[in-house]
Amino acid sequence: MNKHSRKFAPEHIQFVKENITGNHYKDVADMFCKKFGIELSKNQIIGLVRRNNLHNGIKGNKYCYLNGMKTRIKKGDKPWNNKPLGSEKITFGIVRIKVADPRVYKAKHVLIWESIHGNVPKNHVVIFADGNRNNFDIDNLLLVKRSELLVMNNRKYITSDPELTKLGKQISGLILSVSKRKKNERD
Repeated sequence: MNKHSRKFAPEHIQFVKENITGNHYKDVADMFCKKFGIELSKNQIIGLVRRNNLHNGIKGNKYCYLNGMKTRIKKGDKPWNNKPLGSEKITFGIVRIKVADPRVYKAKHVLIWESIHGNVPKNHVVIFADGNRNNFDIDNLLLVKRSELLVMNNRKYITSDPELTKLGKQISGLILSVSKRKKNERD
């Protein structure tokens, strides 16, 4: 037995059984010390409670600590680091805007494109024609099928020149059409 473990007498266990319900572990440790003259830590009481399959009935810690001060966050309260709607953050180089609570963000370039053209269709993405993720000019935002984007990335058709990127989108569309036609002829 190590110096931290303790063999408890039956009366010690019975005392804890009678006093654990509704009390915090530290309070039970203090009561134990007053009753028996034996100092126990909160962790020793927790160990005794768990070994004997007891429960204090208290659910979790409702307090949080901010700069060393004990505070309580009530249901419905917003945490101190909550950002207002419309706040921007950058994730993996993409500017995102908070559109709903809690923490619902959408890419800024997609929001700009959707404000003019409507929702992005299924299996499509909006890319930056010049590759600059901070150029939100509507003429720089290009709607591309995911399959076209795969071809564009594989063949390096996305460049810093928006006109070449747009041409690369058209070429990718042609490549996919030819590929689809060849597949249909084989079947």
